Amino acid sequence: MKKFNCKIKEQNSDVVSTNLKVKILSENGKLWIQPEGYGDKTSADGHGYPVSLEIWQGKLRLVIFDDIESEIPQIIELETAKESNRVIREN
Repeated sequence: MKKFNCKIKEQNSDVVSTNLKVKILSENGKLWIQPEGYGDKTSADGHGYPVSLEIWQGKLRLVIFDDIESEIPQIIELETAKESNRVIREN
């Protein structure tokens, strides 16, 4: 298990700049992301990781618990984002 701490910041220059602390946990071949103040339904405040990146059945996917009141995640498969899927166009 490895833990990393970092900060992310507001990307829109029209909005007051803010920073958000983020914990990243690498555990058992899965990457977990915990923005400060965000969590999931089944974890105590300050202990939930609402975002994960994993390989499931040979496919890379992003798992997001986007509703603190629900145990059902949104799952985004990233297979179509593989660089090998890029269409090469000849001029």
